Amino acid sequence: GTDAIPAHPLLFVGNSRRAERWIVAEAVAHGHVPALYGAEWEDTPFAALVQGESLPNRDLGTWYRRAAIVLNDHWPDMAQHGFLSNRLFDVAMAGGFLISDRAEGAEIFGDPLVQVDSGAALDAAIRHYLAHPEDRRRRAAALHETVRHQHSFARRATEILARVRMLLARSGAPVSPD
Repeated sequence: GTDAIPAHPLLFVGNSRRAERWIVAEAVAHGHVPALYGAEWEDTPFAALVQGESLPNRDLGTWYRRAAIVLNDHWPDMAQHGFLSNRLFDVAMAGGFLISDRAEGAEIFGDPLVQVDSGAALDAAIRHYLAHPEDRRRRAAALHETVRHQHSFARRATEILARVRMLLARSGAPVSPD
């Protein structure tokens, strides 16, 4: 059950993608030891950090909440074009604290999201937030509220419906009330 879920100081959940995961490589280069959960890490310098190939989806929120810091990164082209990682939303909704690389569009999360763009900044952020659990809790709570109120599926569905109705109205097509 969820009682057995550890409280890792640093957690990264994701496959290696057989490419360098920047946030993992930089954390390790600066002396940190993230617990990795994911596939295809065998042939990387980080194979020894792998704790498991996968985590059950139903427990993922508990893993995120129990970790002191969850690390997140993006494919460079996705970050550049504003395709935000689902992990940002998942960790926030779970009430976890995360540090992410920078991504275009991530300002929707506001100040509570800690973003870094260099190994030195990542190292400083990890050291600061491991030493200041109250800062982590405050940011995690603020991030949770932001996502819960502004970025829920219900909120997105409402926005999409409003835009579809507007486009239909412009086209002269009949628009049903609901």
